[in-house]
Amino acid sequence: MSIALVGVALNTPIQLMDISEIESLASADGYQLFLVARDIALDQNVTQRILRDLVGRRVDGLILHRPVPVPPATVRMLLDLPVPVVFTQYAEPLAHMSVGVNRLLAIRELARHMAGLGHRQALFIGAQWDWDQPSGKLDHYRKAWHEHHMQLFNVRRWVLGDKSRLGHGPQGYAVVKDLLQHIQPTALIMTDDDAAIGAMTAIHEAGLQVPKDISVVGFDDVPNASIARPALTTIHQPRGETGRAAYRLLLQHLQEPSDTPQHIVINSRLVLRDSVGPARTKQRLLSDQLLIDDHTDHLVTHLEEDC
Repeated sequence: MSIALVGVALNTPIQLMDISEIESLASADGYQLFLVARDIALDQNVTQRILRDLVGRRVDGLILHRPVPVPPATVRMLLDLPVPVVFTQYAEPLAHMSVGVNRLLAIRELARHMAGLGHRQALFIGAQWDWDQPSGKLDHYRKAWHEHHMQLFNVRRWVLGDKSRLGHGPQGYAVVKDLLQHIQPTALIMTDDDAAIGAMTAIHEAGLQVPKDISVVGFDDVPNASIARPALTTIHQPRGETGRAAYRLLLQHLQEPSDTPQHIVINSRLVLRDSVGPARTKQRLLSDQLLIDDHTDHLVTHLEEDC
């Protein structure tokens, strides 16, 4: 007996914990685990070849673990397989079984907290996939900030690349070091904790303090977030819970097949620590510091003194 775990990227602690949980549970139940550690949504020909190979190996079921939504063409391929498929991370509306993560509630709580501290604006520093996904993390932040009458800015000059084996820490450091030469936001919303910790290092090197001068928020709640200085405010992602729920859902279907759709949602939660504080009394709007040419994405800064 075997199951396949497909479409994972082995570069975040959260994903690794999900994989470890699935492998441990599958092994205990006598299932062999096939791991396809690549993004099958990038190339449809590769996707077809991988799925044919898995079916040829007679896998009993498949778990798709991908941190961003799956393109429709890939969804159709997966749903046409002769074995049950569980989608994780982002609940796929067409899927028969899925385990999704609700990030919006925690992000709304963060927005409410920061608005209460006097913040009127923030700069989001994300990766390319944050820009590319219409229903992803950036969209949630925009919605929450708008609901609390705050502004959220994001500038293509300051985008993180794909994660290296070192994570986003060095990139977060480099990006924030560059932006501080042009602007000084009151708050930075970083796409993950590694980037946030790198950002705090750049802020300190610039002679500024977190959170007195700039508040910093991470995402994931990796172990280093609690021991960073200052300790990092972040959005906690389920650690191993998504993988555990996906495996149990698949196993239940293998043991007792059902035509009833089954969708599980796990909530993220806000973890308040020390990296977010009251906004500076005199806030200069980022819109007054930035002029962005939509055609060239060229950044120009105003030269007025801070108010």
